[in-house]
Amino acid sequence: MNPRPTKSRSIESDYRFSLFWSILGTLTLFAVADANPVFGVLSLAGALAAWNISVKNNTPISRSAINVTLVLVLGLALIVTIGSGIGVSSFAIFAAMLLIVKLFDLRSPRDESQVLILLVALIVASVLTSNSMLTGLLLMVTGVVLLKAVLRFQMYSVAYRAGVHAATDVFEKRGRIDLRSFQIAIIFFGGVIGTLVFMIMPRNLGNSAFGDWGGQSGSVTGFTDEVELGRPGLISQSSTPVLDLQVFDRNAKNIGQPESPAIYLRGAVLGSYQSGRWTYDDGRQGSILGIHNLPAETTIRPASNPSRQPWSREYRISLRSSSLSESPIFVPWLPTEFRSSLAMRFGYDKSNGQMVHEGTASLSYRVRTINPELVQAVYPAKYTRPIVKASGITERIEGLASEILSNAGIEPDPQLRPFSDDLPAIRLLESHLQSKYAYTLHSEPVPAGRDATEWFLFDRREGHCEYYASALALLGRSIGINTRVITGYVASDFNEVTGQYIIRESNAHAWVEAEVGPDKWLVFDGTPRADFQQIHEPKPGLFYSITRLYETIEYAWVKGVIGYDSQSRRRIFGDIAPDFGLMKFGYKLRERVGRSRGKLVGLAIGISAIVFGTSFVLGLLMLRFRTVLRRLLDPLAAIAHRLLAVFGVRSGTPEQRAGAQLERAITRRLLAVGVERDFSTPLQTVVEASGDRIPIGLHTRLIDGVAVLYKLRFAPAQGAPGMGEVLDMARRISRSEKQ
Repeated sequence: MNPRPTKSRSIESDYRFSLFWSILGTLTLFAVADANPVFGVLSLAGALAAWNISVKNNTPISRSAINVTLVLVLGLALIVTIGSGIGVSSFAIFAAMLLIVKLFDLRSPRDESQVLILLVALIVASVLTSNSMLTGLLLMVTGVVLLKAVLRFQMYSVAYRAGVHAATDVFEKRGRIDLRSFQIAIIFFGGVIGTLVFMIMPRNLGNSAFGDWGGQSGSVTGFTDEVELGRPGLISQSSTPVLDLQVFDRNAKNIGQPESPAIYLRGAVLGSYQSGRWTYDDGRQGSILGIHNLPAETTIRPASNPSRQPWSREYRISLRSSSLSESPIFVPWLPTEFRSSLAMRFGYDKSNGQMVHEGTASLSYRVRTINPELVQAVYPAKYTRPIVKASGITERIEGLASEILSNAGIEPDPQLRPFSDDLPAIRLLESHLQSKYAYTLHSEPVPAGRDATEWFLFDRREGHCEYYASALALLGRSIGINTRVITGYVASDFNEVTGQYIIRESNAHAWVEAEVGPDKWLVFDGTPRADFQQIHEPKPGLFYSITRLYETIEYAWVKGVIGYDSQSRRRIFGDIAPDFGLMKFGYKLRERVGRSRGKLVGLAIGISAIVFGTSFVLGLLMLRFRTVLRRLLDPLAAIAHRLLAVFGVRSGTPEQRAGAQLERAITRRLLAVGVERDFSTPLQTVVEASGDRIPIGLHTRLIDGVAVLYKLRFAPAQGAPGMGEVLDMARRISRSEKQ
């Protein structure tokens, strides 16, 4: 291994300091964004080990060890990709592993630049993963540190290639102030431009155009759009907020209260049961037909209101983050109006009232509801009970339901029971579950060959909300009442400072909706009330107070930044900031990409192959005939510079132009005697190593020319040669063709 040339310690140490903190900050940033402490601990430990073993001591490990490690990393990435597909988290973990491996192999500025590129990739992954306030603050700090590292890297790479030996401290003093000013200017103007773009541009352009890759991975954990008994399912103890909810009456008064009853926000509507598993009626998972573009601030009325009841509650909901595929829109039952503040892709299933959105990482919307208890059940003259699904209803389940109703004096046979008894019947079943069974978060596997719901009802007699919802749904169906299982969230944690309910991952829940009259569906929950309150209501204490203070601050971030939408933009700019047709263009582009995604991917691969092949061939030709090309292009470049000078267009300062002229003269004289300059090698090294191929007089003059050039570029101002001396040296070298 060739030793590195001597470099300026002041330049290198300044760059290394910035790089070190950029690495630690970026890895910490993604660990926070992905809520993955294991990634944070392992990646930081690996980076610190690589830094202390290799970077700090300037001792990269052998190429063979690096190559073996890279093969292992690529193999692991391939296994993960085959198993779970390509996602933001898997990509970031792969980039972090490459980063750590690369830290063991820093041999030149080229390797350093690859480290910087990997850091940028991790920052992009962090932005795609989370939009929380903590992630935003860490992003700003890490971005500033990384910008400093990139600017220092430019100085470091120049010093590395030039092999600077002298005047280093003076060079640092001259450049440090200018570099700091340049950095501040970039941050300031970049912040101003970014803020203007953020405030003016419409939201959600281009989301989901290329499928599900990208976006907040696993951001709505706890909630699931299926129920499978025998596994933890919805059980989540995470306190991470996922939704913010405010409740208003018809007078626009916030009526949220700490002691108010829990608010059920329905997400997925599951009607099909098979062997302990509840899914959508048609077997689909997370897909609703009829998705279409919904312009911003458009009101739709998704539910019928035969009683013509006026809406009584308005719910303003902010979904902090979700995946970029089709995701449920969480709303209370019974919604009569829905209005989104952002243009979005919207879908609605009329059969069960479920709403979904597509391609929006965060979402703010308003829902107006009526009290379903006040909806009058209208029975047609020849009304008959709807046929309920019999799947999963065993004889023991049907017998238990009949026993409960018979003991209360209610007819269990749906053919004999009056319609008016359906509501008290389902209430009896709900009360039976709440009083006769225990709640537990501990999940046990269902015995082989047993139906999970029957096992819960007659053997285990304890379980979590999924078991209670499944049992109540099947008990209701066994007595002829149409039921469906709902998964979503419950809101019970009210922040009196901000006036909003905070819905966390741990607030994910499952319950039942039952049809107690023609198209009259009501909410029922078999979970014991005491256990329900213990799980979903906040637990006061010091930690809770600190958490509440942080969440109060973060709520301002959510409303001001994450929740910034077309309505917010209109409040600031009025109607003077239209979207310039970008939203319409974005929708058309997304639809076109969605229709012909396969063709576009094939076309992109074909064009990439053509560009790569052409570039490869041209590169080989240029390497083969580079001497001829230089002799052809150098005169053209000189003519271009003269023409630009005639019109007053000059690049660089007078000193820089004089130095460039001297460097071109030296390079041309080297080519004239058959010495091809390798621009990755310092000019002084090329001239000194070519003494046996250059006439003595010309060689001496070239050495003097290089000395003048280096003084001009690296010496302090008081010791630098004048422009006359530099131009005179360039002319003397240009006239030395016959020497």
